[in-house]
Amino acid sequence: KISEPEAIAISPIKYVTKDDPPVLLIHGDVDRVVPIKQSEILVEAMSENNMIYDLIVLKGAGHGFRGEQGEQARSAMVAWFDKYLGPPQIE
Repeated sequence: KISEPEAIAISPIKYVTKDDPPVLLIHGDVDRVVPIKQSEILVEAMSENNMIYDLIVLKGAGHGFRGEQGEQARSAMVAWFDKYLGPPQIE
């Protein structure tokens, strides 16, 4: 386990800049490991820096996604990567 000062020092929020690439966050609204408030704080910082981001909240999901929630997360990721990177090129 890390100390609070160490956690603060490595927090992603400290590294948000307007030059960052687009970011996708997928968070379960009942996550007990990482509270959804953490994603909301990061979204606020990204918004303040005019970053491109998407926050997808999976209703009833905890930390890690299985079953239907896993499929929702995978579909969201594929759509997001297609949008920002383009679909894969098959030769």
